[in-house]
Amino acid sequence: MTRRMTLLALLVLALLPTAPLAAAAGPDDDIPGVPLPSSPVVQSAGGSDVNDVYSVDLAAGDTFTVTLRGPSGSEFDLFFYKPGTLFLSEWQVGEANSPGSAETLTYTAMQAGTHYLYLFAEMGSGTYTLTWTIQHSDPNRRTVWRFYNVSTGVHFYTADAVEKNDVALRLHERYQYEGPAYAINKLNPDNVAPLFRFYNFKKNVHFYTAIPSEKTRVEQELSRTYAYEGVAYNVSLSPTNGTPVYRFYNFKKGVHFYTADPNEKENVLAKLGWTYAYEGVGYYIGN
Repeated sequence: MTRRMTLLALLVLALLPTAPLAAAAGPDDDIPGVPLPSSPVVQSAGGSDVNDVYSVDLAAGDTFTVTLRGPSGSEFDLFFYKPGTLFLSEWQVGEANSPGSAETLTYTAMQAGTHYLYLFAEMGSGTYTLTWTIQHSDPNRRTVWRFYNVSTGVHFYTADAVEKNDVALRLHERYQYEGPAYAINKLNPDNVAPLFRFYNFKKNVHFYTAIPSEKTRVEQELSRTYAYEGVAYNVSLSPTNGTPVYRFYNFKKGVHFYTADPNEKENVLAKLGWTYAYEGVGYYIGN
C-alpha cells in the first residue's frame, strides 16, 4: 500500500462514527460487590444491568439461608461463593433458579470469611426479592438439619455440614430444605448414645434408631434391604432434662418419620392417623 493510500485510509477511519464507550461497571456488578442489605432486599435487574453481587460475612458453622423470588416470566439465577473467590466464573457452592417463583438456597460456612452472593438476570427483567437469615453457630451445640424428599415423601436428617451443603447444592430439586430440626447440646453428658443410620436402598430412604438391639436385628434380618451407614450423631436415652424426638411409622410406605416438635406430633396424630402409626419416643436430645 502506498503512503498516499495509507493516509487516505486513516482519514476515512477518522471520519467514521465511533461506538459509544461501554458504561463503567457498578460496584455491585462483580466481586467484591456491596454489603448485603437488611432482609428483604428488593432490587431491579435485567436489561443493561444483569449482575448484582453482594457480600456477606459468616463465621465457621453459620448457616446462611436466602430465598429468591424473581419477576413473573423471568429466569433469575442465584449463586453463592466461598471466601477467596476472585472471579464469578469460579465454581460456586450454591445455586438457586427462580423462573417467577420462590426458590431457597442454603449454605453452612465451612470457614470464616466474606462470602459472595451473585444474582444473574439470565432472561427477562424486573424486580426481585431476596429474603435472608443467618443462623449463627454455637460451638457447644450441633445442629441437625431436615430435608423433605419430594420424590419419596420422606424426610432426611443430617448433622454433617458437608453432607447438608452437598444435598442442598446437588440435590435441591429433589430435597427441599426445611431448616434445623433441632440442636444437640455437646456439653450434656447424657448425649452419648449413638444414633445408628441405615439406608433403605430399595426405597431410597433412611432409617434411624438409637436402640442397639434394633440395630442388631436390622443388620441380621434385613440386610437385603438396609445398608448400615454408621453413627449419624449422638443422642440421649434419658428423659431427664431431655427433649423427646417422636417416631412414627408410615405403614402405607413402610418408612419412618421423626419430629421433636410437639405441635407437629399432635398434628400428625390428629390428621394423619390413617397413615402414620405412633411408635412413641425414639430418643431424646439432652438440653
